[in-house]
Parts: sequence; C-alpha cells; structure tokens
Amino acid sequence: MTHLQTYRQATLTGKTNFELYEDKLVVKGSFPMSANFERSFELDKLSPDQTKLKIRPSVTWIAMTTCVLTGFAAAQLVFVFDIASTILPGVLGIYCVLALIVAIATWKKVEYAQFCSADYTPLFSVARSGPDATRFDEFVETIREQIRTSTNKTSA
Repeated sequence: MTHLQTYRQATLTGKTNFELYEDKLVVKGSFPMSANFERSFELDKLSPDQTKLKIRPSVTWIAMTTCVLTGFAAAQLVFVFDIASTILPGVLGIYCVLALIVAIATWKKVEYAQFCSADYTPLFSVARSGPDATRFDEFVETIREQIRTSTNKTSA
C-alpha cells in the first residue's frame, strides 16, 4: 500500500488530515475541546463524481443574530425604557459590536468538495482551508483519479 499524498485542512469546526493511498483514503481529525476521529474509505466503493459546495460558517449567522438582538435590546433600554444607568446598554452595545466583528471576520464562504459512495450517499468533504489550501484542486483531482483507477481494477 503506497502512500500517495497528504492534505491538511483547518476550519472553524476542527482540523482534518487526509492521507491518500492507492486503495483507500484515511481521514483523521479533531474537533476543538471535544473529540478525535479516524475513518478509512475504500476507494473502489466511492464515486469519482464530486459536489462543489460553498458554505458560510454557522458561527457567522450566530454572530449576526447576537449582534441584532443585543443591539435591539440596548436601543430598547435607552429609548423605550429610558433607564438612568448607561452601564447595561453600554455592555450590550459592546457585545453587539464584538458580535459584528466576529460576523465580518467569518463572512467568507469556504469551498468544499464533497465525495459520495457509489449510491451517492455523502461520506466526506475536503475544504479549501488551512495550511494546504493552495493544493486543494490538485488533491481533489488526485482523489478522483485514484477512485477511477481503483474502480477500474475492481471491475477488470
């Protein structure tokens, strides 16, 4: 079993290492402060077709919602309830601005190549993110070629 290529990705949800061999792909990764995982996929059971996805991180929407809600609450406290203290609206305003900064910082969509089984059940995704992002297209194409090669060996 010859090791062909390695690809490392890092997203907000964790880090993943892909190790491509002649007949399989080994995926190892971790979720921050949560869990580690390792999974192996036999290439002859995969479809060489891929689905291209561009996904904005969910933290973006959480931050935008937090920004709107805290900003609205701060405005209501100042203008509707006319509270004498400025501490609570000030804290909510600061929290609103910080949430807006997080939303802006995570606004860019991340590109994924999703691979499926032969019956088109999604199995894993490779992201254009992290230390090897510049090699994304090359790695995805190498996976597709190896799947085709492996599938042809099995059917021959």
